[in-house]
Formats: sequence, C-alpha cells, structure tokens
Amino acid sequence: MPDRERSRKSTSLVPSQTKKMVEEQDIEIPEELQEIITPDLVKKLDKKQLVMLIERVSATFSGPLPPPEILEGYRNIDTSFPERIMMMAEAHNAADVEIKKDITKAQVKSIARGQHYSFIIAISSMVVGTILAILGLTGTAIAAIIASIGSIVIAAIGSFKH
Repeated sequence: MPDRERSRKSTSLVPSQTKKMVEEQDIEIPEELQEIITPDLVKKLDKKQLVMLIERVSATFSGPLPPPEILEGYRNIDTSFPERIMMMAEAHNAADVEIKKDITKAQVKSIARGQHYSFIIAISSMVVGTILAILGLTGTAIAAIIASIGSIVIAAIGSFKH
C-alpha cells in the first residue's frame, strides 16, 4: 500500500516568535505546525482564518489509511472502526491489483488479435497478388504483394514496441 503523505513546507523561522504572536490572539498552535505557520503568516491572518488554517493543515493527509493518531481517535468512537478501516483499505488495494491484471490481460489479447488480423490480411493480399499475376496484371499483382509484405512488417514492428 502506498505510504501516506503529509503536506509540509520547510521554512526557517523561530517557533517562539510564532507562539508569542499566536498567544496574543489566544490561539494555541500544535508543535508540529509551528514550523509551517510563520510569524509573517500570523500577522496577515485574523483569528478566524488562523484557526481555519490550523484545522486544515493539521488534518491534511492522503493515502488509503489515516495516520495512527486518527485511527486511535476512531477507536475511541467504536473499537471496531480501525479494523474496519484496515479491511476497507486492503479490499481497495486488492481491487486495484485485480483491475491492473485485467488491463494487462486485455492489452495482451489486443496485441495478439492485431497480429492475427495482420497475418490474415497479408496472406489474403498474397493470394490476390498471385491470382492477379496469373491473370497478367503484373503491376497490380506487385502492389498487392508489396502491401502484404508491408502489413507483415508493420505487425512485427508493433509487436516489438509492446
């Protein structure tokens, strides 16, 4: 399963400055966010915006599973929630694997089908070219045979690309 990612920006700031400025507004910033919320940012935002930013940044994560501390919070609501979330993530991962397998199988079949159709067209063109040569239409016969050889070459090149 993919690792969860957290949105963080690294900045050079003095956390004590930020803490003091936020305390003046009666807002407490969690330690892990003090690196993100700079003194300049605290000056620009009013109290409501600052609270919204803290909530937004502290709740940002991506991936199939929430961080352990959030899972623990779910456990406080209902003891079965973390296990159910894990099962849901595992089921989602298994479904992704199956979809990728199905796509790969379909691509292989498509390539093989294209090669078979190309072979049939090539053989048909050779037969038509031979019949035309027998009938005395040599220019048309040569064109049909060249077309058949061309389709074989194109099918071979296509199979090498994949």
